[in-house]
Amino acid sequence: MIGWIKNKKRRMSRKALAAERIVAREIDSDERPHRAKFWLAMEIVDDEARRDERGHIKLYPLPAADGGGQAEYAGINSRWHPEMFSQLHQMDPARREISAAAYIDGYFRKFLKGPWKSPAVEYLMMDACFNRGPGGATVICQWALRQMGFVLEADGLWGTKTRGVLAGVQEDTNEVQEFIRRFREARESYEQASDPVPMIKKAGRDESSDFWPGLVNRWNETTTFASSIV
Repeated sequence: MIGWIKNKKRRMSRKALAAERIVAREIDSDERPHRAKFWLAMEIVDDEARRDERGHIKLYPLPAADGGGQAEYAGINSRWHPEMFSQLHQMDPARREISAAAYIDGYFRKFLKGPWKSPAVEYLMMDACFNRGPGGATVICQWALRQMGFVLEADGLWGTKTRGVLAGVQEDTNEVQEFIRRFREARESYEQASDPVPMIKKAGRDESSDFWPGLVNRWNETTTFASSIV
């Protein structure tokens, strides 16, 4: 946790740090333990969020081709997460960050059970699950594991074999580091594939898409962060 905070502050501008301190003062002391509990999800929120001058998460109108509906709060959009989007829209802006993190964390754990022994692996899976759904995250994970030499089917099903192989990977630091590299490659391959798994619905974007530079930037940032917490 301490390493994450130091790394995060190195990447933040003075203005962003000032805004974060304002938000911190507005959060009740009994809410701060929850911020520690959801520290991985908080990183995802920070990557996704657009903020106002006080550092609060603000509404972001989405481009028509985005596929996420009309707008979002920190990646929680009106199409795929309508109930939580509505809650964030109505709540006190100072509460949006922790509420969004709690939602992302809960969404991930609802669909992808552990064991989670490596924060780096847990973070990558949480980020992919939130951005490409549990099926998409599972395919990406399975592709990464296959590239590491493990024999398993890339079927998008979060079964005992996939969980068992990933649990074993998390026991070895070197394998975790290789998984991080392979996961980055698999995210790009998954995005480009026209039909990776019939049951998994996806965007099918490539270098010709206006969204591609943003996707690449996100994958690189998540890879860097995951590597920093191994």
